[in-house]
Amino acid sequence: MSKARRALFADALYGAEQPAALAPAGPAPPDASWLAAASPPTVLAPGLVVVKDAVTPDQQRWLALVAMRRGREPPPRGFWVDRPAPAGPDGSSPLRREPNSSPNAGRARAYDALGAFADAEAPLRALCAALVGAARRADAAMPPMAPTHLLLVHYSRGQHVRPAIAWHKDDAPNDGKNDHPVVAVSLGESADFQLCAGWSRARQAALDAAGALHRVRLESGDAILFGGPLRYAHHAVSRVHVDSCARHLLPLLGGARLSLTFRDALGIDAAKYATFRPIAHGEAGAGARASACAMASVAGPGMCAD
Repeated sequence: MSKARRALFADALYGAEQPAALAPAGPAPPDASWLAAASPPTVLAPGLVVVKDAVTPDQQRWLALVAMRRGREPPPRGFWVDRPAPAGPDGSSPLRREPNSSPNAGRARAYDALGAFADAEAPLRALCAALVGAARRADAAMPPMAPTHLLLVHYSRGQHVRPAIAWHKDDAPNDGKNDHPVVAVSLGESADFQLCAGWSRARQAALDAAGALHRVRLESGDAILFGGPLRYAHHAVSRVHVDSCARHLLPLLGGARLSLTFRDALGIDAAKYATFRPIAHGEAGAGARASACAMASVAGPGMCAD
């Protein structure tokens, strides 16, 4: 990675608030009535549901506080790691802080059992239950789901780095081996999400023409669920929109996006997947192995899937 690339993450590490100024999130969001102001769920296809405005601005800030307090913990629990920068004129290589997952794609992650979030566990479970319940009432193909783990993904940007994530399937062990929905809440900058069953680079144009490639703009506070017949569909985040962060989250996130994704992965030891990347660990499912770096139709190089 170039010296410029290593330097670009400095402003995205903490937003405008430094860690010492970040108050505890507290045991419950300001308004614990999840989905009280949400739009009716939209069923894009059997097993694919979007809930716009799923969480209010106050609830978004509470969720962002929960995520950022975890993300700012030291490695390997937090979002960032210190790696040697290119050697200077004197031959020294100072440490630079950068995202722990895919620095070239501005992507960091933290994965843990829901129980590890202490006082936040109960309201987090309640949020997931409310989203799954709303999706199931709208879509008969959506299975039930009880979350066991939470994946936090932080997307930051900078010179020569455009945050994104490759076409991939969530078929690694820590994703859960069932058809129960993946439940994701988007915070901060808006993102373009795509999902397509049977996707391949060669077939993308034909699948798109047939209406099988679903695209949705996820704005701060929106949620998306995919499960049942689409649980193992390929999906990607093709773009995170610059300067689109919700105003009420700017002090916490700066120019960044957070994704909070609930998983039903019973029996998984979260410690083994703190910074898990399937390709590196050799445990990816067939879909992830086949498509982890298939970004030619989505983004630039270096954006392999987690």
